[in-house]
Amino acid sequence: MKNIDSDLLRTFVAVYECNGFSSASECLNKTQSTISQRLLKLEDMIGCSLMQRTSRNVKLTPAGKDFLVYARQILKLHAEAIDVAKLAQKNTTLKVGVPDDYAQRFLTPVLRFFRETYPDLIPEVVCETSVRLIEKTMHGELDMALSIKHDNTIPGEFVCNEPLIWAASPDYLVQGREVIPLSVYPEGCIFRSNGIGALAKHSLPWRVAFTSQSPSGISVSVNSGDSVTITSKRLLPDNWRVLTEEEGFPKIKSAELMLYHSPVFDNPFSSCFEEKLLESLGVISPD
Repeated sequence: MKNIDSDLLRTFVAVYECNGFSSASECLNKTQSTISQRLLKLEDMIGCSLMQRTSRNVKLTPAGKDFLVYARQILKLHAEAIDVAKLAQKNTTLKVGVPDDYAQRFLTPVLRFFRETYPDLIPEVVCETSVRLIEKTMHGELDMALSIKHDNTIPGEFVCNEPLIWAASPDYLVQGREVIPLSVYPEGCIFRSNGIGALAKHSLPWRVAFTSQSPSGISVSVNSGDSVTITSKRLLPDNWRVLTEEEGFPKIKSAELMLYHSPVFDNPFSSCFEEKLLESLGVISPD
């Protein structure tokens, strides 16, 4: 395996982004001769031409277009690795937002990993509604947040669709009920609105029996066996059961799970936290 010097990658990217050797030499504070030699060396190591030179500008070859994507990624990771190494020498804070229900089920192994791997890192976790977490992230109060997209929020980085289900205690009796009693989050919650929307579409009568901002509050009502709730398949507690279409509960439109990053500050630990969180969620597999 050939090891490519990051200076060669940086030169290649600079020539492309500056649209020529002259501008790239000024940007990198190197002579045009050095720039040309580096590019030739890179092409010789790879074994193919990356750029077509003309008197006025440069144009990427098909191989150069593909190589540019990876070169940029490598340089980005190179810079992040240096930043993380520097920050690891001193106390550093990472401010993360996660909804309560996702935090309860998936956050513990992530925090344990960071405590063991980066003992000087200080995670600050905020658990609020998705809407509030998105607002705080966009205002720079959080470095990143995992959230469910709502109708009145901006889209973030799409993670996956979240299938929504009807759930209840095993003690809940479907038969003999004329109205479906619901335990739900307050108005504005996408789980609530998608579930009620499904009921309305099928003209099924319902009433709100219990409202809570907290998943613990919802659990109190559901565990009593007197109500049903709407949750994601991923969040279903082991002691609850899924209510099916055969039992009269209509299919619910899925929600969208997204990641949001602060536009104010790019914390170098965010990408690692994101990776470990997605692993815990089961969205990606551990290396």
